Amino acid sequence: MEKNDIISDLSGVVAGTIVEASISTVAPGIGGILGGAVAGNLVEKVFDYVGKEIKQRFLSKREESRITNVMDFAKKKIDKNLQNNKKLRNDNFFKNIDEYSSAEEILEGTLLVAQKEYEERKLQYIANLYANIAFDDSISCEMADKLLKISSELTYRQLIILSVIGFAQTSGVHRKSETYTNVSGLNNVTIASEIFDLYRKSLVFSDQAILDAAGINPSQLKLGGYGALLYNLMELPKFPFVDRCAIDVLNFLGILMPTK
Repeated sequence: MEKNDIISDLSGVVAGTIVEASISTVAPGIGGILGGAVAGNLVEKVFDYVGKEIKQRFLSKREESRITNVMDFAKKKIDKNLQNNKKLRNDNFFKNIDEYSSAEEILEGTLLVAQKEYEERKLQYIANLYANIAFDDSISCEMADKLLKISSELTYRQLIILSVIGFAQTSGVHRKSETYTNVSGLNNVTIASEIFDLYRKSLVFSDQAILDAAGINPSQLKLGGYGALLYNLMELPKFPFVDRCAIDVLNFLGILMPTK
């Protein structure tokens, strides 16, 4: 089967049959907000329409693979949310406006981000972002567009930085309490630079002003605004972290790891 055929298959069968089957198992009939077959039909329509649109475009085999993976990841996450008795949003997200719904628009944007995303470790989290937005009516279409744009601009390591700071913020784990006056080692320098970039983007905040990448106080860093939304909606990795990239960030922030 060609990759374009896989995309078409995912747009219809995966989003329709599998997701709808799980909905009718969890919430038979029309009970609840957008429950039962209604939710299944909505999801099926979105994936079917956007999948067919994407199929018409010229894509390299690598781009096709990324798009296919994100569609599959998003479907599985939506399926999991439904199995956990979550309800699809009940606003205008799935309603057509000028023959195009916000759900379709955001899914198309998600797949276009995936198409160009060479850091393929980000793909699962990009899929999570779309899938969870479909269940959260506090996220407007404009906010979803912004979140998607931000996610496309961040490096994989910046997502890990958000994840580690979020972990430290919620767990109260010890972090380095002294402000860096200088940062040595190429790896640490690049981590400091990426943290400073997140700070300037107002994704990471600090109780102590950060004037440059060499003046970071790890204990003062916290998530807020769009940074917190990305942490939650993308379901960034949680502790324990096994990624080498995460270990480097943990070391930079001076987080004490338990001894074996």
